[in-house]
Amino acid sequence: MMVVAVVGISGVGKTTLVRELADRIPIKHLQASALIKAEQARLGLSACTSEELRVGPVIDNQSLLVSGFRNALTVSDGAVVFDGHVMIDAGDRIIEVPDSVFADLGCDHIVVITEDPEIIARRRARDVARQRPVRSVSQISSQQHLSVEIAKRIAQSLGIPCTVIRSADPRTLEQLIRPEN
Repeated sequence: MMVVAVVGISGVGKTTLVRELADRIPIKHLQASALIKAEQARLGLSACTSEELRVGPVIDNQSLLVSGFRNALTVSDGAVVFDGHVMIDAGDRIIEVPDSVFADLGCDHIVVITEDPEIIARRRARDVARQRPVRSVSQISSQQHLSVEIAKRIAQSLGIPCTVIRSADPRTLEQLIRPEN
């Protein structure tokens, strides 16, 4: 089973890109927040909203994430695409997700999704269903750069590849998951 972590800042288009890919090839798409919420429910804990996950005990939630990830896998799973983050914008601070989380997930490759910061800002402004800290285009640009650097560092520490692609480039992601194409 190949595990590819698709990461990037909130609003970059990770989930949209992975969903488009799942329409073309058989993959198991696992989202970080959904895994944490499912594990909370399995353990009888009150489920958090996405906002509570972002500003709550982020590091503690990573153990729920890993456990939820393992519970979501089956023996027959082929390529697994984990849709998550290497850092969380908690409003007043940035929290880095520890390298050990990606090691525990068994990641074989990290793919960082990037996009023009102005496009990300517009996406965030249109998405009224999710609460996020309001960030300027400059702040979004800085966070995106930091996300890429963190992902590269994590990949280096795990001895796995890290590839940076644009959100408008689903074919590259597909080639990374199905290299025989």
